[in-house]
Amino acid sequence: MKVLLEIVAGCQAGRGIVLDEMDVVRVGRSAPAEMQVPGDPTLAPQHFSIACLMGECRLQALDAAHAVLVNGDAAREAELSSGDQVLAGSTLFRVLAIPSSLEAHLAGLASRVKKGRSLRLLSLIATQPLNVYALLDGARSPRVLELLRASGERFERLDEGRAPYLAAIPPRSPLLDSLVAEGWGAGWGLFLTSRRPFGETCHHFRQILVAVTDDGRQLDFRFYDPRVLRAFLPTCDVEQAAVLFGPVSSFFAEDENPDRVLRFTWQADGARCNILPLRAQAAEAS
Repeated sequence: MKVLLEIVAGCQAGRGIVLDEMDVVRVGRSAPAEMQVPGDPTLAPQHFSIACLMGECRLQALDAAHAVLVNGDAAREAELSSGDQVLAGSTLFRVLAIPSSLEAHLAGLASRVKKGRSLRLLSLIATQPLNVYALLDGARSPRVLELLRASGERFERLDEGRAPYLAAIPPRSPLLDSLVAEGWGAGWGLFLTSRRPFGETCHHFRQILVAVTDDGRQLDFRFYDPRVLRAFLPTCDVEQAAVLFGPVSSFFAEDENPDRVLRFTWQADGARCNILPLRAQAAEAS
């Protein structure tokens, strides 16, 4: 059994680590914790541990002076189930079990992922609890439309005069495999999560394809280009970010270095960016 321990709220939201069977990971503010969250001063240096043993995932509090809440209840020890939330300090974690069927599916993709990358991105996207979509620029490569048509998944062109497409990525979809294997690092587009169904998410993006300048000119807003998104979002004020996000909970965009993914999330004070390494060792050490 593999388990994803992910930070869902706090100073490093979006970070996570995958635990294999027989792994034990300590979580805290500093070394020797294997998963360190130095930006949370309310965490103990070693706050709690997660162990995957004999098909079970168990939590153990490591500092008597610092509380651990599991689904809102104080706990020194607890058996965790997929979806359980752990609050330590000011950081909220979530535990997600990776089913054996999905684990085997991801493992079988290793030969398709470009050399130098791990399956970190596939695991990250495939285990998202919300609806997952791909926002793709068909003008970047004819393979975009070829893969969409061959996938059998639902997709729609957002505007007849332009080439962006929105595609649904259901669990274990081969389309996700193909987009990561062929398109990651080539600027094909973005992955995103949304609480809203396909039609409503599609409608939102159609509303923001055109930007109007102060002098009334209309310009194409290529927010679906990862180069545009990663340059634009950090400059947004709260109102601008709210308009762009709409029903979106998070955007996943490639960095200039394709071995890193940028996760943009909506916070009360605007957009926040977390940089997640895709190399396995770097991801676990970050």
